[in-house]
Amino acid sequence: DKAIENPIRTMQNYTLGFHNLGIDARILLTNLSGFRKEELEKNGIKIYEYFNESEKRNIVKEIVKWSPDIVHIHPCESEIIYKLKEILPQKTIYIETNVFSIPQKYAGLLDASFQLSEWCLWNYQSREQLTKNKTLSLVMPNSVSCENFEKQSSEDNFNFRKQYKIPSDAIVFGRIGQPHKH
Repeated sequence: DKAIENPIRTMQNYTLGFHNLGIDARILLTNLSGFRKEELEKNGIKIYEYFNESEKRNIVKEIVKWSPDIVHIHPCESEIIYKLKEILPQKTIYIETNVFSIPQKYAGLLDASFQLSEWCLWNYQSREQLTKNKTLSLVMPNSVSCENFEKQSSEDNFNFRKQYKIPSDAIVFGRIGQPHKH
């Protein structure tokens, strides 16, 4: 009934979902973030800014006191996982959402690695065969906040096609994503 997260869109969705279910979900920020942090704080989510050198000692003490049941890892530095393993109880469960289906250096410390699709699972397991670690891996697509999506009106569709000079009989599909520095 407690979980710790790291902020990207999927993390935001999981954290708010856990929070709405009454789970004490918190975030450990390992680098700077912008509007997601503000959105989460607006919803009463506790955020630890681990990149802030002057706060690290206090953050570690507070996380130990809080003692989460689950640590849900989104891409992060291995040293963070090793530190959490060192300070949290043995019963703490460590899972990851692995976006690129590449076993991480800390894979041997995980209880499970979630892959986004069957293809990603196959990819991860194929790559994992090259390592000595064997992690339970499962398919779990990214969470989505459905209220952020709505069907466009016929007028909006017409105007979009007109703006981008797309023929009315053309099939339009796209990708929903976000800017990424890597």
